[in-house]
Amino acid sequence: MGFKCTLAFSIVSLVLGTALLVVGRFGKDYVIMMRNETVQKNVLIKEDSPVYPSFMLSESHASFYLFNIKNPKDVQQGEQIEVEEVGPFVYRMVEEKTGAYGLNNNKQIAYDKLTTYHFVPEKSVGDPKDFTVTVINIPLISLLFKARHTGWMSKQLLAAALKAGFGTSVTMTHTVEELLWGYKDPLLSFLTKFDKTINPMFNLGRNTTKETDSVMSTGVGDVQDVGKYTFFDGKDRNTCWNTEEANTPRGTDGTRTGPFVSKERRLEVYVSNMFRALDFEYRDETAVFGLQAWRFGMDVNNMKSAYSFPNNRAYNAFGPSGVLNITACANVPIFFSKPHFLGGDEFYTTENVKGLAAVQDKHDSLLYIEPVTGNTVGAQKRLQVNIQVDTSDWPGHLAGKMRYALVPVLWQAQEKFVDEEKAHALMAKLHRPVEIAEQVQKHSVPAGGILLAVGLLLLGFACCNKRVEQGGGDNLLLDFQCTNSGRVANVVAHVEGQSIATVGCRGKNV
Repeated sequence: MGFKCTLAFSIVSLVLGTALLVVGRFGKDYVIMMRNETVQKNVLIKEDSPVYPSFMLSESHASFYLFNIKNPKDVQQGEQIEVEEVGPFVYRMVEEKTGAYGLNNNKQIAYDKLTTYHFVPEKSVGDPKDFTVTVINIPLISLLFKARHTGWMSKQLLAAALKAGFGTSVTMTHTVEELLWGYKDPLLSFLTKFDKTINPMFNLGRNTTKETDSVMSTGVGDVQDVGKYTFFDGKDRNTCWNTEEANTPRGTDGTRTGPFVSKERRLEVYVSNMFRALDFEYRDETAVFGLQAWRFGMDVNNMKSAYSFPNNRAYNAFGPSGVLNITACANVPIFFSKPHFLGGDEFYTTENVKGLAAVQDKHDSLLYIEPVTGNTVGAQKRLQVNIQVDTSDWPGHLAGKMRYALVPVLWQAQEKFVDEEKAHALMAKLHRPVEIAEQVQKHSVPAGGILLAVGLLLLGFACCNKRVEQGGGDNLLLDFQCTNSGRVANVVAHVEGQSIATVGCRGKNV
């Protein structure tokens, strides 16, 4: 091999080896940097963003379970309330945003939202029109509560209704359809004659409801703020809690958070029917149709008593742990909890009511977060509605010997997961390029090292060959000595038939 040829091979080997080493060292980092730049653009809530269609229209499944009181006749005699769960009654929940427009140089987006429910019979236990359940008489208890706190007129109206024979029982029986979506209540209808502001209709849920003038961050300016509320339903604060921070809407709607999530991040989710934000913390890693996801669960401090977690004084949490008291906001003695009082004080499942059995996997609330984009790729939101029964100043014929209790009325499970096609598409965009870069890195570094070694070896022989040619001797001859396995053991240089140099190759393949 002549000087020029050896030198050329040497330079090619050195260049390729260096290139492979550079790719191996920095290629993955470059791929991740480019991916992250794309993610920061694509998660913004803008009309030209991939997330905008799902922001404007989303669907999930809402399942309702009601608690039927099995011993209504015994309740006023002082017996412990015993309940049985009836359900699920499943509905397709459609949330459609309308009238969206940008604010503050498109750093915020304002919109109205319409929520509707559509019955899904194939996923339900039956037709809600055919199932009757006995629950606590919520209209009556609400009026008794208001009479206690709102003065003389309410007391007189209630006394007139009771005298006329309305509201004589602390329980009531209706179909699931009536309880969920509304019926004309006799007691409320009677009171409407005297106070036109009283709505004669009673319902636990609301179908075709509209949220107006909500405002949230688009992420423009600071991508970590994407999806955070600044106004909810036209208000930038509530007035029912005890501190300014508690009254301020915080967090997102739970469908997204800022990208590049760490396991130490605490997620804030504003729950509108609770008038407050709940904190979620990292639980574990999982996958949704193969797509990496981190599970975040509700922070146990959310429902702790103020006596064990003083921050909850702002939310009037002065009873046993395990419930959220929204009485001050709803003007009705309503307490939220996890279904079947999961994680709550023992009082709720022993002394309070009978017939409950909390199951962690079935009754906990979880968010499944894709950590690169911060998008929620799965959600299981489960909350229970309870009514406080406090007979301390009820009329004697109603109170009887009835015990104090937080009576569960229903619990709702809202569930949504990204479908398999979208999960695989996200994997292809977010993780496949990085996986390829990792494989290239795995092989390019050793390959680059070998090429550099060969290049340097050839460069040395080229220089030696040049000196021999300048001295008038025969051309340099290279003798590759191989082992039986085909590995090069030594390279021996000969001039005029004499061995002048031997280089050990440490068994490299050629």
